[in-house]
Amino acid sequence: MSLIANNSLFTQSKIEGANATPDVFKLGTHVQDDFVLCRDANGKPTAVYGEDVWDFNPYKLSVRPNYKIYFKNIFNENCKETESLIEEVKHLIFCLVYHTSSGHVGRLSVATLMSYSGIIKKAAKFCYSMKENQLVGLISFKDLLTNQAYLTAFAKSGNSSVSFNKKLPALLMHFNAISEDHLGYKACSRDNISYGSAETNQHPVIPVMIYLRLINHWTTLLDQFVDKGEAISNFILEFKKPMFGLSHRTQSLRHHIQPDNYEMTIEEAVSAFDLDQVFSGVFSCSPKTKPSFSSQLRNMQYVAKNIIHLYTGMRDQEVNRLLYNCLSDEKISGDIKSNEGVTLDDARVVTIISTTTKFTGYRKEESWIAFGDVARAVRFLQMMSKSLAILGNHELQSSPLFFNPSIISKPCDGAYTTVFYKTRTFPVNANVIIQPSDLDELKLSDPGRNFDAEDRFAVGELWPLTTHQYRRSLAFYASNSGFVSLPSLKNQFKHVTRQMTQYYCNGFENMRSIFGSYNKTTGEYGLPSSHIAYEFQLSTSIDMAHQIIADVLGSEEQLFGATGSYIEKQKLKGNSKVNIEEFRKDTEKRVIKGELAYRETLLGGCTKIGECDEHMLGDYTSCLNCPGSIIKPDKLNSMLEQSENELANYEVGTGEHFIVQAEVDKLRNFQERKIKKMGAK
Repeated sequence: MSLIANNSLFTQSKIEGANATPDVFKLGTHVQDDFVLCRDANGKPTAVYGEDVWDFNPYKLSVRPNYKIYFKNIFNENCKETESLIEEVKHLIFCLVYHTSSGHVGRLSVATLMSYSGIIKKAAKFCYSMKENQLVGLISFKDLLTNQAYLTAFAKSGNSSVSFNKKLPALLMHFNAISEDHLGYKACSRDNISYGSAETNQHPVIPVMIYLRLINHWTTLLDQFVDKGEAISNFILEFKKPMFGLSHRTQSLRHHIQPDNYEMTIEEAVSAFDLDQVFSGVFSCSPKTKPSFSSQLRNMQYVAKNIIHLYTGMRDQEVNRLLYNCLSDEKISGDIKSNEGVTLDDARVVTIISTTTKFTGYRKEESWIAFGDVARAVRFLQMMSKSLAILGNHELQSSPLFFNPSIISKPCDGAYTTVFYKTRTFPVNANVIIQPSDLDELKLSDPGRNFDAEDRFAVGELWPLTTHQYRRSLAFYASNSGFVSLPSLKNQFKHVTRQMTQYYCNGFENMRSIFGSYNKTTGEYGLPSSHIAYEFQLSTSIDMAHQIIADVLGSEEQLFGATGSYIEKQKLKGNSKVNIEEFRKDTEKRVIKGELAYRETLLGGCTKIGECDEHMLGDYTSCLNCPGSIIKPDKLNSMLEQSENELANYEVGTGEHFIVQAEVDKLRNFQERKIKKMGAK
């Protein structure tokens, strides 16, 4: 029985079709020129070893328009030396496809292969350039990959490129791991080679006021069209009529249509479908033509896309590759029933948005909560996609959610995902100008970064929005909202963070089977390592550590309670100064490990690990005797004053008066025994 090697790109892709499978490589044989590395869904070869262009678009997971590797454009001249190097380039790329594993799923993606192929092409040029060096001469890939001095020289040649310096070590690791039987030689280790910097700045946290303007901007635009999805969908279906949408003049002169048989123009149809308010303002169809109409549909898709990013934290390509039927309702808990079978509490159901629709007992990719405007936006996109799929004669279930509306003005069969180019200026964009307060807040969010040296963040410039900023900002603000009071935030934003806390914090374990993927080896569900829930949890832990330092240890106010008194004693011990940076890191580690916790309470704070039954029942006076409590005099005095004022509202002898009186007595007793005795104010 012959040993074989399978194509990792095909295994990673979602392509289906009886004849779509690429060729299987038999180990120990030579790759023939007619060997097929990629076929499309119809079985047509798109990447054949002996050809000059390898088209891997059928295997792509994103909507990037071109995943082709061109070999003839590597060199400006054609000779035996360049032809030999091109053959080596093909061999190396083939080895990456058939003899390597990568990523958490053990397979190579097309996007990664494309980035590696770019470095391999640069290496080919480097090998050829050595021809001008009289001491070295033309070298082959074998010479390059087996010689540490050559590799170091090649690494230095790309020192100015962050992408190059980041990917080259990973590529060399793959080549080193490939068997000598497959590669033809043993490649050097990536160690002991000097690389340039691979560090890049993080996507910044969006300043609060800019964040709120963005929320209001996108929500306002969404409200303009989202409830008219059915009317817009029916409008689109009218384009099945060849003359629909054309001006009467065009219908008459070019197509010889008589006035009695005129189809509606775009302007007439907008009024007929009661869409005058929708196609107004930034969505105005001017001129009122098919291309203009499809352009406004694309703008609506762009608004919906930003809404999805804003409230879910999904990455750009995760949103781009959503399919038509990506939305579903899932139970995370069953009905709660009494012994008599009476339903006491209905099942808890959440609406989720998923990057895949294939089920084999579990979700194969990430899924996200789709509450409120996200669900509205996706359902609108579904209605639009359904009508566009009909125009394009495409199978609905495999249609992209962002079906390209240009099919209206350029009819064709098939489905094409709308590509939102980063360089394009969309008329619906929120052009928010950076204010001095925004820049100050930006500096505080990342003290180690010099934002003054980056012109794009200068005061007076438009905020340089990217979709990944939504992801980082959502995790940052959602985690902070649980511990830090942000009075400047509006109710709309507070509502978002409360839901994030509920779904990503309290119900984390219940969500694993919905948001996770199934591990066949362990037989368990697990969240993908890229899921924002982990970022949310991590940022929550880090914020908790910072809160302990700032709100407790950094407080000049005298603390009481079991833990508070202990902290006071530690403050008084010794005269040596505490290294705040080291203490901060140690505190963060202890919080992340679950060895330390902190949350604010009505009387100060709590360091108890795990849930608190008394807190859930609203018995805040239980903190007075709790071993994990931190009591702050100001807060205790404030609660005592509030309780005494409340007590005056109840008649003596009532249950309410009895309960509040008991709380007042406990607070006053603690104040007399502890605080006043110590002389604290």
